[in-house]
Amino acid sequence: MKNKVTLFAVILISILSIGFCMKNKFQSKGNLEKAYEIFLQAQNESKAMELVEKELVEFPGNVQAFLFRAWLNREKGEYDKAMQDINNALKLNDPKKTGVRMSTLYWCKGSIYKGMADWDNAVALYGTAYMMAKTDGNEKRLDIASVYAQALCFTEDYDGADAIFREILAEDETNQWALVGIARNMIIRGDSMEAVRILDKCQINGECFSQICLLKMQAYTTLEEIPKAIDAGLDWFDKSGTPIADVILGTLSEQPEYAEASLKSRAAKSEKPYRWKLLLAQLYETVHKYVAAVETYNEMESEFGCDAQINCNRSDCLSELGLNDLAIADISKLLEQGPDCFYLCLRGDYYRLSGDLDAAIADFTGAIIESPNESYAYYKRGWCFEMQGNLKRALEDYNSGLNMEDSFPYLHLMRGELLLMTGKKEEADADFEEVIQKDTIALPGSCRQYALHFLGRDKEAVRWMDRIIENAPEADGAYYDKACLYSRMWRLTESVAALQTAFEKGYRSFSHIRLDDDMDAIRDLPAFKALVKEYEGKHEIFKRDCKLIVPKEEKLLPYKIISTCARPDVGGIEG
Repeated sequence: MKNKVTLFAVILISILSIGFCMKNKFQSKGNLEKAYEIFLQAQNESKAMELVEKELVEFPGNVQAFLFRAWLNREKGEYDKAMQDINNALKLNDPKKTGVRMSTLYWCKGSIYKGMADWDNAVALYGTAYMMAKTDGNEKRLDIASVYAQALCFTEDYDGADAIFREILAEDETNQWALVGIARNMIIRGDSMEAVRILDKCQINGECFSQICLLKMQAYTTLEEIPKAIDAGLDWFDKSGTPIADVILGTLSEQPEYAEASLKSRAAKSEKPYRWKLLLAQLYETVHKYVAAVETYNEMESEFGCDAQINCNRSDCLSELGLNDLAIADISKLLEQGPDCFYLCLRGDYYRLSGDLDAAIADFTGAIIESPNESYAYYKRGWCFEMQGNLKRALEDYNSGLNMEDSFPYLHLMRGELLLMTGKKEEADADFEEVIQKDTIALPGSCRQYALHFLGRDKEAVRWMDRIIENAPEADGAYYDKACLYSRMWRLTESVAALQTAFEKGYRSFSHIRLDDDMDAIRDLPAFKALVKEYEGKHEIFKRDCKLIVPKEEKLLPYKIISTCARPDVGGIEG
């Protein structure tokens, strides 16, 4: 809400700077002033809307009320209503009477189009607003110019954006947003060194300091000055109101030892060490140091108490280490509060990886009961049914999942395989083509290579698989996928070699290997049997010697259909 209020406050100031001082037959302002106050201070949109509606009943020609309601409707995503209101405001407005400048109205209309992702109209209206602001005395002219330039950047008109930014700097050479905008465009063009020089001119504690730090991180990364990039990224993480770890973890993992030392130092000095220790644990996960991650989460739990994020992240690390029983125990702590779709899907995955398909099906069924539209749960339950040989139930789940979310590549892939098995090649090929259209990022978790294989495009499949590994060379799951792909292609020696690399990188899902039909082509090979036996033996030694402190063992049961009790809100599942 903070950003919404800040952005709207800018417009309110431009409206109210003159309007509240003016008297005319339309402007009582009682309800409208109350609406502004409630919105800005209490952030109560519904009450503000009630007061604006009341104002417009009493004074149907109140331009300020139309403008305010247009913005409220924009924030609600009701763009047709917002557009109707702003058009009424434009039609009725007499700036000499209302104090509302026409440039402000065009600025607001451009923002409505921006909310609709109609960038062509947004750019055109921002441009109109800026040209009007130059002549109508709008004291927010530079703010309008900044929004206009940002929109030009979004449409990749960087030269046009730079021209506007330089006009801003001609009036205010210290304008932080203009300096940041020019620097960002330089990074995009590949001139990172000059971008850093410009960013160094910006205020250390200015209003866009966190954005400056983020851009410096990007520029220094491009210049391969990784310690400086890490320092800038951590400064961004420190100053950003809602930092997202994924934004900087890639940079931190470029030199993990330096990043680790920096994070520990910041945690020791910070009044809020939790966020730094959490980022440290996430760094360990990113570079596949799962034991260190678990130990860090354990330390955090001892220091800060129980926390859902600790349980979720730690359980995933335990599963990566092949300790699925402990992962199940950890995530079950969160389910003590009551059934929850997200947690049930996590635990269902851990049961599946441990080879307990019945328990996995029970948890995925529970997830569906809790959130009937969750396609991920249908996908995973269908897969469990398929591994049990119940192809009819599997196909039903894949169909149900696609009814919920047609954009899920794995659901198309799994259904396509079953359709191909039943001789429905045309329908199967349609599913595989859907995978290729929807799965376009070569990272672990992609399934495009399998679709290409089923369509007979093996060379493309191998190239895609190689791109995945090139982009994530330490991801053990990527090498396991490569083993599966080569097994499907009957390139058996290469399949076993890829599986060995997966083991060397840390892959430990032995129960899954036993159930996975992708392994069928190599399953009886002596090399395969010897390899699995070798690494299962190593894993048993690891489990025997493992000193990790983990949740106490207790009686754990998969989901049972019970009355739903209150539970915390949790975001959706990622595929």
